[in-house]
Amino acid sequence: MAKWEYCRLAWMTQQVSSEDAEDLRNNFLVKIIENPDVGAFVRRGTLKYIGSTKKAEVITEIDDTIAQLGLEGWELVSHMESTDHVKFQVLYFKRPLQ
Repeated sequence: MAKWEYCRLAWMTQQVSSEDAEDLRNNFLVKIIENPDVGAFVRRGTLKYIGSTKKAEVITEIDDTIAQLGLEGWELVSHMESTDHVKFQVLYFKRPLQ
């Protein structure tokens, strides 16, 4: 019987004021998307290897992270999205246990 390992990618996008964006940029690892008409958007995520003692990694580029997971043999098995006030996504991946 095949055995699997799993990881979870949690990702959020939130609109913030330009002042809050500057504070976040200076104090946290986040990606800021500036839009002069509506303010700024903060994008940030974490990658956690489930069942591992390895600490969750902070990520700022979801596309690059998903591409890297694919190159490492991970397959997307589940996706959930919530859009209440903050756009939040959770993606689960699996690959055969080495």
